[in-house]
Amino acid sequence: MADEQLFNQMLEELKAIREEKKMDLKTISEKFRIQLKYLQALEAGNLDQLPKVYDRFIFKSYLKELQVENPEKYLSAFDEIRKPEKKQTAFFKTKAKQESSKPGKEFIPKQVLLKMVYAGIPLLILIALVLILVNNNNKAPVQPRKPVKELTAQQIVNQVARAKKQAEPKQSTPPDSALKILIRAHGDSWIRYVKDHTDTSDFILRTNNVHKVFADSVVEFKIGNPAAITMDVNSVTYDSLARPGQVISYMEVTPKGIVARKAVFPKKRKVVKNDSTQAN
Repeated sequence: MADEQLFNQMLEELKAIREEKKMDLKTISEKFRIQLKYLQALEAGNLDQLPKVYDRFIFKSYLKELQVENPEKYLSAFDEIRKPEKKQTAFFKTKAKQESSKPGKEFIPKQVLLKMVYAGIPLLILIALVLILVNNNNKAPVQPRKPVKELTAQQIVNQVARAKKQAEPKQSTPPDSALKILIRAHGDSWIRYVKDHTDTSDFILRTNNVHKVFADSVVEFKIGNPAAITMDVNSVTYDSLARPGQVISYMEVTPKGIVARKAVFPKKRKVVKNDSTQAN
């Protein structure tokens, strides 16, 4: 009870911070795509109304928007209040210990128990033998081996291509991602990005292929041939990322869209000719 009272006091402090900063729950709901009723239940201390799978994400997003100092303090209190209660078994253990310490008659005398064990061993051996015989009789007859069909080189190449395609990880949409990016390629393009400052990917996006990126706050890009790329950021489409021949040396994408972009023309390499002629 003391933990719940302390956590409710924290919620009151957070609500006061939000009101002081003139933030409303509807804005937070739209920004992080969290249902308004969950944020209202959180501030009211009705944690049982939050979905257990996403309750920590809801509280973490709430703290992030308020920009409170030492958010880990609030998260630790939240984890403590939301952990499953341990079953109280101490009483039952004490009760059993008391019962076992009481003097009384044995339920089954030792001599009778030993006779039952000795009489049951031959029966168990007999049952085991019957099961072995039944299992051997039910075994399927050995089927003749079928001849192995030889594959042509083209068939082997096709099977390897299909196996690679099946092995490619499927991109699933996290239900509460604040940043959803869809990249379409109209020509081959090299793409490198860092997601939320930790997860790095580097690949070539082929013509007419698409790639999805999901993040919590920010994705930083480097793109070769960006003129062949169309990008959707939270359903907002950017048709032209750069002029033909340019590369993007840095681009920052947040839930607000493309907030920073630097496109440059690559420097041409100078060709140095070696004069191998010798004077006569």
